[in-house]
Formats: sequence, C-alpha cells, structure tokens
Amino acid sequence: MYQAAVVKAKRTVIGKENGALKNFRVQELAAPLLKQLSAGIEHEIDDIILGNVVGPGGNVARLSALEAELPFSIPGMTIDRQCGAGLEAIRMASYLIKAGAGTCYLAGGVESTSTSPFEKEHVFLLIKLVTLTWGSQQKT
Repeated sequence: MYQAAVVKAKRTVIGKENGALKNFRVQELAAPLLKQLSAGIEHEIDDIILGNVVGPGGNVARLSALEAELPFSIPGMTIDRQCGAGLEAIRMASYLIKAGAGTCYLAGGVESTSTSPFEKEHVFLLIKLVTLTWGSQQKT
C-alpha cells in the first residue's frame, strides 16, 4: 500500500463577512494558493479536491484550477460535507494515493460567505427544518 504525506501547506488570508474580500468569488480566493502550491509540478498533479459548502454551486475546484491557469488536463472535484468539507477533501486525496489512483493531489477547503448565494434567513430556516426533521425521525 502506498503512503500519503502532506508536502506543502498554505492558507489564504482570513476575512470577515462583507469585509475587504467581499467582492472576491470563491475561486478567486483559492486560485493564488493553487498557483503557488503547484509551481513547478503542474504536470504531476492528478486532481484538485476542494471542500466548499456555501459556494455558488457547481465545481468550485475546477473553476479554481482554471482561474489559477493550471493545465486543462487537471480535473477538479468539489466536496460538500458541511463543517468538514476541507478536511474530507484532504482525506479523499490521501485515500486515492493509498489506493494507487494517483500520486499528487492539491486538496483543502475554500469558502466565501460574502458571495454565498444563500440569504441568511434561508440558511437559518434550512437549519431549523433539518433539526426539526432529524428530531422527528429520532422519535419514531
């Protein structure tokens, strides 16, 4: 079995909702890091796996790769695992390496609550609805 290891780690700047980064789309936040992490190894990357929960939908990992001007041959996979999406992306990359499905992945998480298409009232309603539904399932 192959072993996986974190070789490089970087972090985007941290902002607050509707702060200095409010006009940046989620892929614009991820792209500079992807570009920096991939410098010199662009043709060795098997895939980019990003966790994203409140993004615009679609494949944020692929959009981020294109925004970073990485080769078109690099696909992208976006994982929505709510609070654990970024960590799940890293775990998925590790599993793929251990299984021999690749040797080099860029993985992590990215969010932009300022550009999220969800209005806060709808998110709170959804959370309440899910909580009520979960609670009612537990009683049966």
